Amino acid sequence: QDELQALYFIWRITSFIILEVIEHACAAGTLLQGESLQNISKDMDVVSYKLPLGVTAGICPFNFPAMVPLWMIPLALITGNTMIMKPSERDPGATMLIAELLNEVGCPPGVVNVSNLALIVSLYDFYINKILV
Repeated sequence: QDELQALYFIWRITSFIILEVIEHACAAGTLLQGESLQNISKDMDVVSYKLPLGVTAGICPFNFPAMVPLWMIPLALITGNTMIMKPSERDPGATMLIAELLNEVGCPPGVVNVSNLALIVSLYDFYINKILV
């Protein structure tokens, strides 16, 4: 009983934090605009632009498989970046589900990518260790 109450409490806190981050990301569009200063000198204006970085990456830990991607993905998308997520080998399901949901709601292909490289890394490690030994 106490364990279930603790899990429920953690779930409630986690969902609240996720909603706060998504709400901030939705409001961040106006904060990310450039600045414009008109007539700072004779015939001189200053304009600053905020440009996207391009490709961003995130690695999810096993203990927060849904919270960490939902911290990173909304902020990457609102700033105009693409995202490569590498879920934990122990629990890739949450990140894969988030990617499927983004696909269903119309996120363009290639904007959010999930790369589960656990098998490839373990095979590479096996062959490298076998060659070196």
